[in-house]
Formats: sequence, C-alpha cells, structure tokens
Amino acid sequence: MQRSTIASHDVMDDASDDEDNRVSEHSKGQLMQFLKAKEQENKLLDLDLRSVKSQLKVASGKCQSLEDTNVSLLQQIEELEMREDSRQAEMRFLQEQLAEAKLYIVKLTETLDLKGAADDVRIQAWETFRDLYTMPSDSEGVLFAGKALRDEGAMIVADAIDVFTGLKNLTLSDNAIKRRGMEHLASHLSSSTTLETLDLQSNLIADEGCASVAAMITGSKLSSVHLGANNISDPGVNILCSARGFRRPVRPAAAQDPRSESSST
Repeated sequence: MQRSTIASHDVMDDASDDEDNRVSEHSKGQLMQFLKAKEQENKLLDLDLRSVKSQLKVASGKCQSLEDTNVSLLQQIEELEMREDSRQAEMRFLQEQLAEAKLYIVKLTETLDLKGAADDVRIQAWETFRDLYTMPSDSEGVLFAGKALRDEGAMIVADAIDVFTGLKNLTLSDNAIKRRGMEHLASHLSSSTTLETLDLQSNLIADEGCASVAAMITGSKLSSVHLGANNISDPGVNILCSARGFRRPVRPAAAQDPRSESSST
C-alpha cells in the first residue's frame, strides 16, 4: 500500500513537470514572438525616423532656400526703392528746370516781343534758346558763327551767357547783329570775369553800335574783340578809341579797311 502511494506520487510529479515544461515552452514561444514583433516595430520605427530625418533635411534646405530668396527679394526691394528715390529726385530736378525754362520763355517773349516777330525770326530765336540750354555749362567756348541770330538771337545769347561759368571764347560772327543786339550783349558781357575773346566780325554793328562796344571793353576783362566787316567808319573808330585799354591793330596801309576794325585790351 505504501509502495503504491509512493509510485502514485512519482507519476504525479512527472506529469506536473511535463505540464510545467509545456507551459515554459509556450511562454518562451510567446516571448520570442513578442520580441520579434518588437524588433520589427523597432525596424519600422527606425525607418520612420530615417524618413523623418530625410524630410527634415529637405525641409531645412527649403527653408534656407526661402531665406536666401527673402534676402534676395529684400535686396531687390531696397534697390528698387533707391532707384525710385533717384527717379523722383531727377523728376523734381527736371520739373524745376522746366519751370525755370517756362519762366525764361515768358521773359524772353516779353523782352523780344516775339509774338509780333516774323516766323523765321521766332523760329531762329527758339532754336538758339534750345542750342544754348543743351550745351554743357562748363564749356570754355561757345560758337554761334553764321547762325543768322540777328538782334533777337544775340539777346538770347546775352541772357543765357551767365550759365557758362568758365566761358573764355565767344564767337558770334556773321549773324547780322545790329545796334540793339549789341547793346544787350554789352550789358551782359561787360560783367564777365572769364571771357577773354569775343568775335563779332561780319555783323551790322556799324557806328551806331560802337558806343556799346566801347562800354563793354571798358567794363570787362576782354583781351581781344574782333570787329572786322561791321561797316564801322571813322566816327565809330573814334568812339572805340575812347574805351579804356583799347588798342587798334597796326596794319600795312594796303591792308587797312575801315569796315574791318578789331580791338584788343
């Protein structure tokens, strides 16, 4: 009886061990499956992390590109603003110049009475005005030879001559300038501190305009005034000789011509 009981206990212990082994094997299998599942999840997470890092890198590149674009746009905006400021300043300057030109034209019209002048005189006056105001203000020489200026054109030149601050040589030969134009020229040129040479050859100054020439020579710093072929006779020459500093050129008798006098100081 006792031996049977002992055997029975042994059988039960074996059965229990088998059951424990089966449970252990099952748990081990589940644990392995769990670990494999976690490993797979980790791999997936690693892939997702790489993908996220790659996307972040791309996004960072795009952000840098956008930042560079913004900087470039800001620079372009600043440049455009500077250009606009420059353009507005230029426009203001041109508007001021236009306003001055309009005032001058009004004054010119009143002074020369161009409204009643012949068409060719009026056209030549406007062309002279245009030519003068397109010349550089630092010009040392102004050449208006053979332009048919007449008195009207000579008066325009006289009014505009102050613009040329460094003017040394002024040529107005062969322009049919008479007494009225010479008077206007003399009133402006006599105060010039830079003009050295004035060429008035082949005009119509005649004796009537010699008083203005003499006054101009006396009041200016001119070193040479050319008056050849101006219908100046002895009375006109005597008036010129009264100018302070006037010196009549000495020429051979055969070459002297009472209509071709020149003076220099």
